[in-house]
Amino acid sequence: MRIVERLAAGYFCTPEDWKQLENWALADRRRAIAFDITAENVGEAIQAQARLLQAIYPTFTQFCQTRSNATPAGLLNTLWTLWLPLAVRLAKQCQAQQRPFVQGILGGQGTGKTTLGAVLTLILAHLGYPTLSLSLDDLYKTYSDRLLLQTKDPRLIWRGPPGTHDVDLGIQLLGSVTPSQSRTTDFYSPLR
Repeated sequence: MRIVERLAAGYFCTPEDWKQLENWALADRRRAIAFDITAENVGEAIQAQARLLQAIYPTFTQFCQTRSNATPAGLLNTLWTLWLPLAVRLAKQCQAQQRPFVQGILGGQGTGKTTLGAVLTLILAHLGYPTLSLSLDDLYKTYSDRLLLQTKDPRLIWRGPPGTHDVDLGIQLLGSVTPSQSRTTDFYSPLR
């Protein structure tokens, strides 16, 4: 990953470096397929990814300093191998649709869903795609509503079980997102 570290620092690659990055991108066949990287487009894809890395790295560094417990160097491999190509793929999907694009992120507690959403928001904003980041945590019923639910089932006082989310609010919120919304919004609602 020394090559990527040099790219992030703003240095140029040698032809040998580019070839090594291309070989690495094609080495994992499933990853290459997932991110639409082929032998025909690998050079262009890697160079575009390198330009994107250099463009967003100052903002990414600031993100790491203010919103992450990790250093930019500690997350550089994940940024290069997952977050950048995933953001590019999502941008292509957004471009192909005539309506807001919704992408869900599934994972257990503490697996990095919020970080992934925040980093994708950062990269997609740079690519010109406004985003709205919404967590299922933002849709819990109020504590007083859950107290009422507890009379039916004591487990429903806790957040998480079926019935503790405000499904109507979620549907209303998703329905209110329109293509004409042109500002990047990072939606966060404190726990109610």
